[in-house]
Amino acid sequence: MALPRKFLEDALGAPPEAFGEVRPVAGGDLNEAYCVVHHRQKYFVKYHPHPVPGQFAVEAQGLQLLSDAGVVSVPRVHAVHPEGLVLEWLEADPASRDSASETLGRQLALLHQKPVPGYALPIGNVVGIRQDPGPVVADLVTFYRTYRLAPLLDALTQSGTQPAHRLKRLHRLMAHLDDLLDPRASRPSLLHGDLWSGNWMATRRGPYLVDPAAYWGDREMEIAMTELFARFPLPFYHAYQEVWPLDPGYAERRPLYQLYPLLVHLYLFGEAWGPSVDRILAHYTG
Repeated sequence: MALPRKFLEDALGAPPEAFGEVRPVAGGDLNEAYCVVHHRQKYFVKYHPHPVPGQFAVEAQGLQLLSDAGVVSVPRVHAVHPEGLVLEWLEADPASRDSASETLGRQLALLHQKPVPGYALPIGNVVGIRQDPGPVVADLVTFYRTYRLAPLLDALTQSGTQPAHRLKRLHRLMAHLDDLLDPRASRPSLLHGDLWSGNWMATRRGPYLVDPAAYWGDREMEIAMTELFARFPLPFYHAYQEVWPLDPGYAERRPLYQLYPLLVHLYLFGEAWGPSVDRILAHYTG
């Protein structure tokens, strides 16, 4: 694994000999990640030799959306390249994780309270499948069915890898979303969009959000994601609830919203995620 010097030259506008240390670091499942030193300045570089078209431009736009809201911190974008991103280097501070998570809980609740025009993919989507920016819709059920679940159902069907019983149950669940969600009880929010425990950092300057897949959705989609793989520290949830308590019935809706990221994982990584998807489908479809 080696970061092409040509990429650095194009992204940062400097000849290869101008760079000091270039070393791989942990940074995700789909992209390579590096620490790069240039003129005594550290950068975090995400790189993929054959990315989804527009992948890094959309991520940079998502960071800008979150930054513009004015309540959460994100790394500064230094350069956007078709094959990668050059970002501000953040030093993790594990000792402050609990206190930073409490701050993040308050910040996320305030982010979710910021008004947005409706439910939409304002910058598109490149996580799992590529989607162009979509129209703003007022109805949560229509948005979740048409712009979240349906494209994944189509992709999974076309892949030819899914058992018929799973696809049938997914069709059935989508047909009955009106019985499971009440659009009158929800309001759209700006979401990070992929907020699992690996996509935030505790630093000495406070919490930072990274790797967004930003869109306008229901805030419960975000909180459900934080509970899917490894729950955030308890101070995060206590602080969020203090600022904006979750609505009654969230626990029953949580698996429904966790279905989407599980379908993404099923599409990207295969049948290891099938049983988790099947449990949720069985819960709602019998």
